[in-house]
Amino acid sequence: MNVFDKIEDTIGEDDRDTVFIIPDLLPHLDQHVQRNRKASEVLKGKEMNILVGWIPATINDAEIKKLVKYNVLQKLHDSYGMIEEDFISAELRALFDGAEIKWQTGMLGKVNERGGGTVAMFLAHYGIRTIDAREALLSMHSPLEIASKFDIHEIYRAYKAFYG
Repeated sequence: MNVFDKIEDTIGEDDRDTVFIIPDLLPHLDQHVQRNRKASEVLKGKEMNILVGWIPATINDAEIKKLVKYNVLQKLHDSYGMIEEDFISAELRALFDGAEIKWQTGMLGKVNERGGGTVAMFLAHYGIRTIDAREALLSMHSPLEIASKFDIHEIYRAYKAFYG
């Protein structure tokens, strides 16, 4: 499978299909999140966690620490040829790899909550070509932020490649 391939699949019409569970939907506990919302806002995709696997792999390998994750990824690979890296944006990966930019993914906090997020979601809403990426920093927003010169140079190159 190529990272640019689009996969179309139907799930739920065959008794042997994978079962996905959204454990966040607790109607009897809705007063903390959903009760005061308009009907169109009760279920927000970005707030839902999807449970795709809970059965650990039966492999006996000391190197593999996350047996459930391994089992899910193995099933995705067997069915679609997917690997874990396929979950990163294929377009962004192609752009960075094509420009030979050294990069890695990471996550801190949640968008629009204290402890993480940027203005990227607001810019993207207006159709502005947006990338939510930056160099790694230690002590962000403190009197002294610490960054690697290499990381700063690579993010400069990434922005240049992104915005052309």
